[in-house]
Amino acid sequence: MTGTEFEEPVASLCRRDGCTEVRLVGGSHDKGADVLGRHPDGRAMVIQCQRYAPRSTITRLPLGDQLVDAPGHQVQTEEQ
Repeated sequence: MTGTEFEEPVASLCRRDGCTEVRLVGGSHDKGADVLGRHPDGRAMVIQCQRYAPRSTITRLPLGDQLVDAPGHQVQTEEQ
């Protein structure tokens, strides 16, 4: 499965759950964002998709590190 093959179903789940303006982004200047859109209540969302092997450990939140200085972005993790 490629990265895009993984990102497309994530975007579809967002649409299914009522999110709007959902689109896949990517490229060298995307700051790690893979899916952008709006929650049903209008709040902006930025998703970074990560596909790891079943026994892999995630050691940090790379997107949060990159968006801290991005104007207009508020970083929220599951821990907040």
